[in-house]
Amino acid sequence: MDSAHVTDVASRYANFGQYEVRGRNPVYSAWTEGVAEDAEISALITELPPLRRQPVLLFAAARFAGAAETTEYDEFRTFLLGNWERIAEIAMTHSTQTNEAKRTACLLPFFSAAAASSARAGTVSLIEAGASAGLCLYPDRYNFRFHTEGSD
Repeated sequence: MDSAHVTDVASRYANFGQYEVRGRNPVYSAWTEGVAEDAEISALITELPPLRRQPVLLFAAARFAGAAETTEYDEFRTFLLGNWERIAEIAMTHSTQTNEAKRTACLLPFFSAAAASSARAGTVSLIEAGASAGLCLYPDRYNFRFHTEGSD
């Protein structure tokens, strides 16, 4: 189940922080950790419809409303409380487009198999059918590392 269907805000933000932004985005890491532990802010977010509670959407709305890009959660929290009406309005009227090349990682084994069996060995043609601005047309230009439980 994706995080859009998690109704518990604290869990949703904790999971987002742990699995999506940890080690990649210190600002969002600090904000998700703070929200996950903050009952008052979680309650405000719960007032939004479930699909509008997305961490990326809420954080983008806060930044759009003028939130500083800071890892100090208390500063972010103060901004949220002082500007909640505007942030909620932005979250209700805007959406995010999160296209990431890492989505192609699960397709790499299939691309390899197709390339190995193609008439011109190593050649595969791709067509972009989504809204990812062509990012998914170049899986050979990205590096992926696969980790399993207990691997480094």
